[in-house]
Amino acid sequence: MQVDYFIIAPSPYNSDGLKYRRHRLVEKLVKHSLTGTVYWICPYKTGSLNRRISQSKISKKMVEVRISEFKALFSSRRGFKNSLLKSLIADSSEKNKKVLWYSTPSYSGLTKYKIWDKIIYDCSDFWGSPWERGGSLLHLKSGIIDKVIRSSETKIIEESELIFASSAFLAKRISDIKEATVIENGVEFEQFSSSTDKKLCEIPSPKIGFIGGIKNKIDYNLLYRLSTSYPDYSIVLIGPNSTSGSSAKELESLKKLRNVYKIDGIDYSEVPSYMKSLDVGILPYKKIDYNQAVSPLKLFEYLATGIPVVGYGLPTTKKYSADGIYIHAETTKEFVEACEYSIAISNEERYIKNRKSVAEKHDWDNKLSQMINNTLLDIKN
Repeated sequence: MQVDYFIIAPSPYNSDGLKYRRHRLVEKLVKHSLTGTVYWICPYKTGSLNRRISQSKISKKMVEVRISEFKALFSSRRGFKNSLLKSLIADSSEKNKKVLWYSTPSYSGLTKYKIWDKIIYDCSDFWGSPWERGGSLLHLKSGIIDKVIRSSETKIIEESELIFASSAFLAKRISDIKEATVIENGVEFEQFSSSTDKKLCEIPSPKIGFIGGIKNKIDYNLLYRLSTSYPDYSIVLIGPNSTSGSSAKELESLKKLRNVYKIDGIDYSEVPSYMKSLDVGILPYKKIDYNQAVSPLKLFEYLATGIPVVGYGLPTTKKYSADGIYIHAETTKEFVEACEYSIAISNEERYIKNRKSVAEKHDWDNKLSQMINNTLLDIKN
Protein backbone atom coordinates (compact mmCIF):
# COMPACT_ATOMS: atom_id res chain seq x y z
CA MET A 1 0.00 0.00 0.00
CA GLN A 2 1.17 3.51 -0.88
CA VAL A 3 -0.41 6.72 0.42
CA ASP A 4 -0.51 10.13 -1.25
CA TYR A 5 -0.90 13.06 1.15
CA PHE A 6 -2.55 16.34 0.17
CA ILE A 7 -1.40 18.93 2.73
CA ILE A 8 -3.41 22.16 2.86
CA ALA A 9 -0.95 24.87 3.96
CA PRO A 10 -1.31 28.65 4.51
CA SER A 11 1.70 29.67 2.39
CA PRO A 12 4.38 28.34 -0.02
CA TYR A 13 6.80 25.80 1.41
CA ASN A 14 9.80 28.14 1.50
CA SER A 15 7.91 31.40 2.03
CA ASP A 16 9.86 32.90 4.95
CA GLY A 17 12.73 30.51 5.70
CA LEU A 18 11.14 29.36 8.97
CA LYS A 19 10.20 25.77 9.81
CA TYR A 20 6.79 25.17 11.31
CA ARG A 21 4.98 22.06 12.52
CA ARG A 22 3.68 21.34 9.01
CA HIS A 23 7.23 21.37 7.59
CA ARG A 24 8.38 18.76 10.10
CA LEU A 25 5.38 16.61 9.23
CA VAL A 26 6.19 16.71 5.52
CA GLU A 27 9.87 15.92 6.15
CA LYS A 28 8.77 12.86 8.11
CA LEU A 29 6.20 11.80 5.52
CA VAL A 30 8.55 11.88 2.53
CA LYS A 31 10.92 9.52 4.39
CA HIS A 32 8.15 7.05 5.24
CA SER A 33 8.21 3.78 3.31
CA LEU A 34 4.44 3.86 2.65
CA THR A 35 4.37 7.40 1.27
CA GLY A 36 3.82 7.84 -2.45
CA THR A 37 3.72 11.60 -3.07
CA VAL A 38 3.17 14.58 -0.76
CA TYR A 39 1.31 17.52 -2.32
CA TRP A 40 1.78 20.89 -0.60
CA ILE A 41 -1.28 22.99 -1.53
CA CYS A 42 -1.19 26.71 -0.78
CA PRO A 43 -2.30 30.19 -1.90
CA TYR A 44 0.21 32.71 -3.18
CA LYS A 45 0.31 36.31 -4.36
CA THR A 46 0.53 36.67 -8.12
CA GLY A 47 0.12 40.43 -8.51
CA SER A 48 -2.60 39.78 -11.09
CA LEU A 49 -5.93 38.03 -11.54
CA ASN A 50 -4.13 34.92 -12.72
CA ARG A 51 -6.55 32.03 -12.44
CA ARG A 52 -4.11 29.21 -13.20
CA ILE A 53 -3.10 26.55 -10.72
CA SER A 54 0.63 25.90 -10.96
CA GLN A 55 2.70 22.91 -9.83
CA SER A 56 6.41 22.54 -9.16
CA LYS A 57 8.44 19.59 -7.92
CA ILE A 58 10.30 20.28 -4.66
CA SER A 59 11.81 16.82 -4.24
CA LYS A 60 11.40 13.29 -5.55
CA LYS A 61 8.35 12.69 -3.37
CA MET A 62 7.01 16.22 -2.99
CA VAL A 63 5.06 18.57 -5.25
CA GLU A 64 3.97 22.12 -4.43
CA VAL A 65 0.61 23.21 -5.82
CA ARG A 66 0.16 26.99 -5.81
CA ILE A 67 -3.20 28.71 -6.16
CA SER A 68 -3.49 32.45 -6.72
CA GLU A 69 -5.01 34.30 -3.76
CA PHE A 70 -7.68 35.72 -6.06
CA LYS A 71 -8.74 32.25 -7.11
CA ALA A 72 -8.66 31.03 -3.53
CA LEU A 73 -11.40 33.54 -2.66
CA PHE A 74 -13.78 31.40 -4.68
CA SER A 75 -12.78 28.11 -3.11
CA SER A 76 -16.39 27.17 -2.35
CA ARG A 77 -17.55 27.42 -5.96
CA ARG A 78 -18.10 24.18 -7.82
CA GLY A 79 -16.04 25.18 -10.86
CA PHE A 80 -13.05 26.04 -8.72
CA LYS A 81 -13.29 22.86 -6.66
CA ASN A 82 -13.53 20.71 -9.77
CA SER A 83 -10.51 22.33 -11.44
CA LEU A 84 -8.46 22.19 -8.23
CA LEU A 85 -9.33 18.55 -7.61
CA LYS A 86 -8.50 17.65 -11.21
CA SER A 87 -5.15 19.38 -10.88
CA LEU A 88 -4.35 17.65 -7.59
CA ILE A 89 -5.09 14.09 -8.65
CA ALA A 90 -3.66 14.36 -12.18
CA ASP A 91 -0.33 12.84 -11.12
CA SER A 92 -1.61 10.76 -8.21
CA SER A 93 -1.69 7.03 -8.82
CA GLU A 94 -5.18 5.53 -8.90
CA LYS A 95 -3.90 2.65 -6.78
CA ASN A 96 -2.61 4.90 -4.00
CA LYS A 97 -4.68 5.75 -0.94
CA LYS A 98 -5.41 9.47 -0.64
CA VAL A 99 -5.28 11.45 2.60
CA LEU A 100 -6.47 15.06 2.75
CA TRP A 101 -4.55 16.75 5.59
CA TYR A 102 -5.47 20.26 6.73
CA SER A 103 -2.83 22.32 8.53
CA THR A 104 -4.92 25.46 7.97
CA PRO A 105 -8.71 25.85 7.54
CA SER A 106 -8.74 26.70 3.82
CA TYR A 107 -10.40 24.99 0.83
CA SER A 108 -13.00 23.29 3.02
CA GLY A 109 -15.01 22.43 -0.11
CA LEU A 110 -12.55 19.66 -0.93
CA THR A 111 -13.90 17.59 1.98
CA LYS A 112 -17.11 16.91 0.06
CA TYR A 113 -15.43 14.75 -2.56
CA LYS A 114 -15.55 10.99 -2.07
CA ILE A 115 -12.01 10.20 -3.23
CA TRP A 116 -10.41 10.61 0.21
CA ASP A 117 -9.55 7.55 2.25
CA LYS A 118 -9.09 9.80 5.26
CA ILE A 119 -9.47 13.47 6.16
CA ILE A 120 -7.30 14.91 8.94
CA TYR A 121 -7.22 18.29 10.63
CA ASP A 122 -4.07 19.26 12.52
CA CYS A 123 -4.98 22.43 14.39
CA SER A 124 -1.85 24.30 15.48
CA ASP A 125 -3.15 27.88 15.58
CA PHE A 126 -6.09 29.85 16.96
CA TRP A 127 -7.41 30.55 13.48
CA GLY A 128 -9.77 33.50 13.23
CA SER A 129 -8.25 35.25 16.24
CA PRO A 130 -6.26 38.33 15.11
CA TRP A 131 -2.90 39.45 16.47
CA GLU A 132 -3.66 43.13 16.19
CA ARG A 133 -6.58 45.38 15.28
CA GLY A 134 -6.33 48.64 13.38
CA GLY A 135 -8.89 51.38 12.68
CA SER A 136 -12.64 50.91 12.37
CA LEU A 137 -12.60 49.94 8.67
CA LEU A 138 -9.81 47.41 9.19
CA HIS A 139 -11.62 46.10 12.25
CA LEU A 140 -14.76 45.50 10.18
CA LYS A 141 -12.81 43.83 7.36
CA SER A 142 -10.90 41.62 9.81
CA GLY A 143 -14.13 40.66 11.56
CA ILE A 144 -15.66 39.44 8.30
CA ILE A 145 -12.54 37.44 7.44
CA ASP A 146 -12.48 35.93 10.94
CA LYS A 147 -16.05 34.68 10.50
CA VAL A 148 -15.23 33.13 7.12
CA ILE A 149 -12.22 31.34 8.63
CA ARG A 150 -14.22 30.01 11.57
CA SER A 151 -16.99 28.79 9.27
CA SER A 152 -14.47 26.98 7.07
CA GLU A 153 -12.77 25.46 10.11
CA THR A 154 -16.08 24.14 11.44
CA LYS A 155 -16.80 22.39 8.14
CA ILE A 156 -13.36 20.79 8.16
CA ILE A 157 -13.72 19.60 11.76
CA GLU A 158 -17.11 18.07 10.98
CA GLU A 159 -15.73 16.11 8.01
CA SER A 160 -12.42 15.04 9.59
CA GLU A 161 -12.01 11.49 10.87
CA LEU A 162 -8.91 12.32 12.90
CA ILE A 163 -8.07 15.62 14.60
CA PHE A 164 -4.85 16.72 16.27
CA ALA A 165 -4.31 19.88 18.30
CA SER A 166 -1.00 21.44 19.36
CA SER A 167 -2.36 22.58 22.74
CA ALA A 168 -5.07 21.69 25.25
CA PHE A 169 -6.60 25.13 24.64
CA LEU A 170 -7.15 24.33 20.96
CA ALA A 171 -8.46 20.84 21.75
CA LYS A 172 -11.02 22.34 24.12
CA ARG A 173 -12.21 24.76 21.42
CA ILE A 174 -12.71 21.87 19.02
CA SER A 175 -14.33 19.56 21.59
CA ASP A 176 -17.76 21.13 21.12
CA ILE A 177 -17.78 19.48 17.69
CA LYS A 178 -15.33 16.57 17.91
CA GLU A 179 -12.61 15.18 20.14
CA ALA A 180 -9.01 16.10 19.32
CA THR A 181 -5.76 14.40 20.32
CA VAL A 182 -3.28 16.84 21.87
CA ILE A 183 0.23 16.58 20.44
CA GLU A 184 2.31 19.61 21.40
CA ASN A 185 5.16 20.98 19.32
CA GLY A 186 8.59 19.48 19.84
CA VAL A 187 12.27 19.69 19.02
CA GLU A 188 14.85 17.94 16.83
CA PHE A 189 16.65 16.99 20.02
CA GLU A 190 19.85 15.53 18.61
CA GLN A 191 20.39 18.49 16.29
CA PHE A 192 19.91 21.09 19.03
CA SER A 193 21.53 19.30 21.96
CA SER A 194 24.72 18.38 20.10
CA SER A 195 25.49 21.88 18.83
CA THR A 196 28.93 23.11 19.88
CA ASP A 197 29.50 26.04 17.53
CA LYS A 198 28.87 29.51 18.87
CA LYS A 199 27.83 32.68 17.08
CA LEU A 200 27.28 36.28 18.18
CA CYS A 201 30.84 36.62 19.52
CA GLU A 202 30.84 40.31 18.58
CA ILE A 203 27.85 41.00 20.85
CA PRO A 204 28.66 41.65 24.55
CA SER A 205 27.49 39.18 27.19
CA PRO A 206 25.22 38.47 28.91
CA LYS A 207 22.95 37.85 25.93
CA ILE A 208 19.18 37.43 26.18
CA GLY A 209 17.58 36.45 22.90
CA PHE A 210 14.56 35.51 20.84
CA ILE A 211 14.91 33.51 17.63
CA GLY A 212 11.88 33.16 15.36
CA GLY A 213 9.43 35.19 13.33
CA ILE A 214 9.45 38.86 14.36
CA LYS A 215 5.68 39.30 14.22
CA ASN A 216 2.85 41.36 15.69
CA LYS A 217 2.20 38.76 18.39
CA ILE A 218 5.51 39.61 20.12
CA ASP A 219 5.38 42.12 23.00
CA TYR A 220 7.93 44.80 22.04
CA ASN A 221 6.95 47.06 24.93
CA LEU A 222 7.91 44.24 27.28
CA LEU A 223 11.30 44.00 25.59
CA TYR A 224 11.71 47.77 25.79
CA ARG A 225 11.21 47.58 29.54
CA LEU A 226 13.76 44.76 29.80
CA SER A 227 16.31 46.63 27.68
CA THR A 228 16.03 49.88 29.62
CA SER A 229 16.00 48.14 33.01
CA TYR A 230 19.30 46.38 32.29
CA PRO A 231 21.32 48.45 29.80
CA ASP A 232 24.33 46.15 30.30
CA TYR A 233 22.38 43.16 28.96
CA SER A 234 22.40 42.55 25.21
CA ILE A 235 18.91 41.91 23.83
CA VAL A 236 19.14 39.93 20.59
CA LEU A 237 16.27 39.43 18.13
CA ILE A 238 16.90 37.03 15.25
CA GLY A 239 14.40 36.33 12.48
CA PRO A 240 12.50 37.75 9.50
CA ASN A 241 10.46 40.86 10.29
CA SER A 242 6.79 40.91 9.26
CA THR A 243 5.47 43.46 11.77
CA SER A 244 2.92 46.08 10.80
CA GLY A 245 0.91 48.90 12.37
CA SER A 246 1.65 49.75 16.00
CA SER A 247 3.87 46.68 16.42
CA ALA A 248 6.19 47.92 13.67
CA LYS A 249 6.48 51.29 15.41
CA GLU A 250 7.17 49.65 18.76
CA LEU A 251 9.87 47.49 17.18
CA GLU A 252 11.54 50.52 15.61
CA SER A 253 11.62 52.27 19.00
CA LEU A 254 13.14 49.17 20.56
CA LYS A 255 15.85 48.90 17.89
CA LYS A 256 17.04 52.43 18.67
CA LEU A 257 18.31 51.32 22.09
CA ARG A 258 22.07 50.77 22.14
CA ASN A 259 21.85 47.31 23.73
CA VAL A 260 19.33 45.88 21.25
CA TYR A 261 20.58 43.87 18.27
CA LYS A 262 18.33 42.85 15.37
CA ILE A 263 19.59 40.17 13.00
CA ASP A 264 17.62 39.18 9.91
CA GLY A 265 16.61 35.62 9.14
CA ILE A 266 19.34 32.99 9.33
CA ASP A 267 19.54 29.56 7.74
CA TYR A 268 17.63 27.03 9.83
CA SER A 269 20.70 24.79 10.09
CA GLU A 270 22.42 27.57 12.06
CA VAL A 271 19.61 28.09 14.60
CA PRO A 272 21.06 25.66 17.20
CA SER A 273 24.42 27.47 17.11
CA TYR A 274 22.79 30.86 17.60
CA MET A 275 20.68 29.54 20.48
CA LYS A 276 23.74 27.98 22.08
CA SER A 277 25.34 31.45 22.02
CA LEU A 278 22.63 32.96 24.22
CA ASP A 279 22.66 33.03 28.01
CA VAL A 280 18.85 33.07 28.23
CA GLY A 281 16.15 32.29 25.66
CA ILE A 282 12.94 34.30 25.86
CA LEU A 283 9.33 33.87 24.69
CA PRO A 284 8.01 37.45 24.98
CA TYR A 285 4.43 37.16 23.70
CA LYS A 286 1.55 39.61 24.03
CA LYS A 287 -1.34 38.76 26.33
CA ILE A 288 -3.91 38.31 23.57
CA ASP A 289 -6.45 35.61 22.74
CA TYR A 290 -4.37 34.20 19.90
CA ASN A 291 -1.38 33.49 22.16
CA GLN A 292 -3.50 31.54 24.65
CA ALA A 293 -3.36 28.67 22.17
CA VAL A 294 0.32 28.84 21.23
CA SER A 295 2.56 25.82 21.79
CA PRO A 296 5.88 27.59 21.12
CA LEU A 297 8.37 25.73 18.95
CA LYS A 298 11.25 27.52 20.63
CA LEU A 299 10.65 26.37 24.22
CA PHE A 300 12.14 22.89 23.83
CA GLU A 301 14.71 24.08 21.28
CA TYR A 302 16.15 26.54 23.79
CA LEU A 303 16.16 23.87 26.51
CA ALA A 304 17.81 21.30 24.24
CA THR A 305 20.80 23.63 23.81
CA GLY A 306 21.05 23.86 27.61
CA ILE A 307 19.96 27.46 28.22
CA PRO A 308 17.19 28.60 30.62
CA VAL A 309 13.97 30.07 29.25
CA VAL A 310 11.71 32.91 30.38
CA GLY A 311 8.21 33.25 28.93
CA TYR A 312 5.36 35.74 29.04
CA GLY A 313 1.83 35.67 27.62
CA LEU A 314 1.86 31.90 26.99
CA PRO A 315 -0.47 30.16 29.47
CA THR A 316 0.00 26.76 27.75
CA THR A 317 3.62 26.70 28.96
CA LYS A 318 3.00 27.26 32.68
CA LYS A 319 3.03 23.52 33.39
CA TYR A 320 6.71 23.38 32.39
CA SER A 321 7.77 25.93 35.01
CA ALA A 322 10.66 24.59 37.09
CA ASP A 323 13.58 26.16 38.91
CA GLY A 324 16.56 26.71 36.65
CA ILE A 325 14.65 25.46 33.62
CA TYR A 326 11.67 27.64 32.73
CA ILE A 327 9.91 30.62 34.30
CA HIS A 328 6.57 31.90 33.04
CA ALA A 329 6.16 35.50 34.22
CA GLU A 330 2.73 37.02 34.87
CA THR A 331 3.80 40.67 35.00
CA THR A 332 6.39 42.85 33.30
CA LYS A 333 8.26 43.16 36.60
CA GLU A 334 8.34 39.38 37.02
CA PHE A 335 9.62 38.96 33.46
CA VAL A 336 12.49 41.38 33.97
CA GLU A 337 13.44 39.82 37.31
CA ALA A 338 13.20 36.30 35.87
CA CYS A 339 15.68 37.23 33.14
CA GLU A 340 18.11 38.53 35.76
CA TYR A 341 17.79 35.34 37.82
CA SER A 342 18.14 33.08 34.78
CA ILE A 343 21.38 34.77 33.76
CA ALA A 344 22.80 34.10 37.21
CA ILE A 345 22.17 30.34 36.99
CA SER A 346 22.52 29.90 33.22
CA ASN A 347 25.80 27.98 33.30
CA GLU A 348 25.20 25.75 36.32
CA GLU A 349 25.81 22.19 35.16
CA ARG A 350 22.98 20.59 37.16
CA TYR A 351 20.45 22.91 35.53
CA ILE A 352 21.88 22.37 32.05
CA LYS A 353 21.40 18.62 32.47
CA ASN A 354 17.82 19.08 33.68
CA ARG A 355 16.95 21.39 30.78
CA LYS A 356 18.16 18.90 28.21
CA SER A 357 16.34 16.09 29.99
CA VAL A 358 13.02 17.96 29.69
CA ALA A 359 13.62 18.72 26.01
CA GLU A 360 14.52 15.13 25.14
CA LYS A 361 11.04 13.97 26.17
CA HIS A 362 9.59 16.16 23.41
CA ASP A 363 11.56 14.94 20.42
CA TRP A 364 9.74 15.58 17.13
CA ASP A 365 10.39 12.06 15.87
CA ASN A 366 8.17 10.48 18.52
CA LYS A 367 5.38 13.03 18.12
CA LEU A 368 5.26 12.82 14.32
CA SER A 369 5.45 9.02 14.37
CA GLN A 370 2.37 8.98 16.60
CA MET A 371 0.47 11.24 14.18
CA ILE A 372 1.43 9.21 11.11
CA ASN A 373 0.78 5.84 12.76
CA ASN A 374 -2.68 6.99 13.87
CA THR A 375 -3.35 8.15 10.32
CA LEU A 376 -2.40 4.82 8.76
CA LEU A 377 -4.18 2.75 11.40
CA ASP A 378 -7.64 2.74 9.83
CA ILE A 379 -6.72 2.98 6.15
CA LYS A 380 -7.63 -0.41 4.73
CA ASN A 381 -5.69 -2.18 2.01
